[in-house]
Amino acid sequence: DMPHSLTLDQLQAQNGAVIDTRVSAFYNGWPQTLSGTSGHEPAALNLSASWLGAMSDEQLSGWAKQHRLTPDMPVALYGNDDDNQTVKARLEKAGFTHVSTLSDALQQSDRLQRLAHFEQLVYPQWIRQLQQGKPVTAAPAGEWKVIEAGWGAPKLYLLSHIPGAGYIDTNEVESEPLWNKVSDEKLKAMLAKHGIRHDTTVILYGRDVYAAARVAQIMLYAGVKDVRILDGGWKAWSDASLPVERGTPAKVKPAPDFGAPIPSQPRLMVDMEQARGMLHRQDASLV
Repeated sequence: DMPHSLTLDQLQAQNGAVIDTRVSAFYNGWPQTLSGTSGHEPAALNLSASWLGAMSDEQLSGWAKQHRLTPDMPVALYGNDDDNQTVKARLEKAGFTHVSTLSDALQQSDRLQRLAHFEQLVYPQWIRQLQQGKPVTAAPAGEWKVIEAGWGAPKLYLLSHIPGAGYIDTNEVESEPLWNKVSDEKLKAMLAKHGIRHDTTVILYGRDVYAAARVAQIMLYAGVKDVRILDGGWKAWSDASLPVERGTPAKVKPAPDFGAPIPSQPRLMVDMEQARGMLHRQDASLV
């Protein structure tokens, strides 16, 4: 039988797998406290206990197969006790017979790994603490805005949104028929309208996370230096039972000047001619 807990060295000697049962924000690199450790154990997988309510047994089995986990493989969990027990129960239901805990988890900060630029993918409680004026890790350097991105009129936004959030219609940044980026002049006008300068931190979220990602990409292209996205979008905020607001977006004081050339990062976009050129280059791929 497996011991109740194993060290990382003991687990690796048995070719076992490590599973981080915390929310993905902490796995990615956000510290759980201001002075806490940052990151996850080497080669650890993330199976957050909070996901299991939305995962069927088939989906969990598919997740295990995707990560090449077999029922007879030693598996060690780390996180808080409740999360570990929740994940342990589901894994055992799925047929895993050697599930223990990792006894030395998060104790050696020099071996922990982080998602590169994890601070660009924020989580609901981070935004809430920022709104409350509390100190946060990777705080914006200056002025910041929370903005919801969506297609068309803000119908769902009117019913419920993150307090203080603005609203950007994706039609302001891309146009039919192929939904290409609007001209740089229109982009400049849009940023000014929303009071955004190159040094404004913009925190985006959406009901559709792709809308937020699209707006983020175009803002980075324009030259906004610090663009963040709420991981999980509106659903993550709603599921966290944090305060919400109703009504139309507040009036925004336009930014008189962006403060930098537009675009400041033209390399983030390629046109059709550049894309065709990639087809004949060995050092580039078109996906």
